[in-house]
Parts: sequence; C-alpha cells; structure tokens
Amino acid sequence: MEKKVLLYFIIATLFLSSMGFAQETIKFGLIKDVPPYSYETNGRIEGIDYEVFQELQKRIGFKSELKLFPFKRLWEYVQKGQLDVILQIYFVPARKEHLIYTTSPIRWSAHYIFVRKDKKKEYIRSDLMALYGKTVGKDRGYFVSKAFDQAAEENHFVVDEAGTTVANIRKLARGRIDCFVSAYHVAMATAKKLGLQDEIVKLDEPIIPRKGVFMAVSKKGKRIVDKQGFIDQVSVELEKMHQDGTMKRIEDMFLK
Repeated sequence: MEKKVLLYFIIATLFLSSMGFAQETIKFGLIKDVPPYSYETNGRIEGIDYEVFQELQKRIGFKSELKLFPFKRLWEYVQKGQLDVILQIYFVPARKEHLIYTTSPIRWSAHYIFVRKDKKKEYIRSDLMALYGKTVGKDRGYFVSKAFDQAAEENHFVVDEAGTTVANIRKLARGRIDCFVSAYHVAMATAKKLGLQDEIVKLDEPIIPRKGVFMAVSKKGKRIVDKQGFIDQVSVELEKMHQDGTMKRIEDMFLK
C-alpha cells in the first residue's frame, strides 16, 4: 500500500513538473489602468480580467506573480520572455511568432450603441444605420470603425465627443445625446458607478463584429516547462467557466 502511494506521489509530481506548475513561479502581466478589466484601487489590483486570473489559479493551482504594466511595456516583456503569460490580448496572426494563444477567449470585446431604456423601442436596428439622424456620443479619440467615420463625414449623423465615458453616460441619461457608442463592459461599468445601470441599455447586436480577448504564453518564457500543455489546460478551464456561468458571475460583479 505504501509503495502504491509513493508511486502515485512520484507520478503526480512528475506530471505537475512537466506542466510547469510545481517548480517555478509563473510571471503574469495585465494591462495597467483599463477599468473595468484591470486597474488598481488603493494599491489593490481589481477588475474582470483579474478575477478570471484568480479563478484560474484556484482551479489549476499554479504558483504566480502578477504585475500591471502599460501595454507597450507588457508586449515588450512578453516578446523577450521576461513575462511568461499575458492575460489579455487580441489575436493577431503576426503575434503567433511570439505567443501561444488559448483556444477559448477569456471574454469578448464588443462595441454597442447605448440608449436610454425608455427610448430603445425607437430603434428597429442595431447597425450603423441606426445612428442616422441622431446625435451620437463618443469618447474623444475613440475609434469605432472606418465606416462610422465615413458616415459622420457624410453628415448622416452628428458626433458629439466628450472627454470621458462618465461624461457621455451622464449626457445620455439627461437626453443631451440620443445614443452613445462604446465597449460594452466599459459603458455598463461606468453606468453602475454612476447609479445609472438601470436607465441605460444596449441595442441588440454589436455595431461592429466582436473580437475575442485571449490569454497567451510567451514562447521565450523560461518558467513553464510544457507551454502547450499549460495553455491547453487553461483553455479547457476557460471554456468550462464560460459554460458553467462563472464568467457571467464575474462580469456581473462589475456591471450590475
């Protein structure tokens, strides 16, 4: 019996080592100052993507060190192998030279038209033409799409820019703009912060196709022995989290 227990322990230890969970502290990076995804409050890391990271650590059991960086520096560190894992990145084919992506995204980045709840019945479509004849709020410098910019230049609608999402949500709630174009999580987290989450709703479909936001392992990272094995297990757990309601529960913490 003791020999069987010892054999099991040896096999389990070798398995965990080969997966890179047991011997090394894996270095993770998150993008700095992008609420509600990852940010700091009084020195404490918070956000949707941070909560996903915490849940993955609980499920898989890896040792970790996590820090926040501006994206430019984060991308530099990942390419050099100074960081092992980047927790939030879009899929770009050219980046596969440096990264191994999860097959399942941690979340979807989707941009919607937001309106006052009592005005939603006036909108029979959710695409660009829904904006025609409207005064459309947008954060200053925020890029929606080339088609959006062209339609604005052709005076199909009026763009009213504000410096922050907070300002735009307030203007929408007060009726100073007809609608507001923004990323879903950003708009709804801001509305919650302002106590307006029950007054603001999105139209049914994204104004542009949604994009997956993935985790990825640096190919030059030294601390994960079996990089593909690690990313495969993370992918499995991410998919489970989407299916079992964990992702929705995490998002609701910041949006409702």
